[in-house]
Amino acid sequence: MIKEVRMQGFPFFPDQASTFAGAVDLLYFFLIGLSLIFAGVLPFVILFLIVRYHRSQKVDRSNPVSSDLRLELTWTIIPLLLTLVVFFWGAFLYVQMRTPPQGDAGCVCDR
Repeated sequence: MIKEVRMQGFPFFPDQASTFAGAVDLLYFFLIGLSLIFAGVLPFVILFLIVRYHRSQKVDRSNPVSSDLRLELTWTIIPLLLTLVVFFWGAFLYVQMRTPPQGDAGCVCDR
């Protein structure tokens, strides 16, 4: 798995100020990419279905489908899996950021 993304030369992001910035940026890009895919694909699917099933078209409507379990499971399981991937990826990054390094004795402050 890719651990980090280097963003030098990409003007929309500030310099990476921590060792976790690359991994968090990668999760962010995954979320943006996923959003762009759905935002780009869904309008075309909707337009295709509008044209295909327009009332004036010669489509057999005598035997309408009342339910299709495969379709319902597909549109339920795919978003569920994508949501779980994002959740566990983010949770893993959060735990990594909040776990102190091995062998760290903690902060010793002199007064």
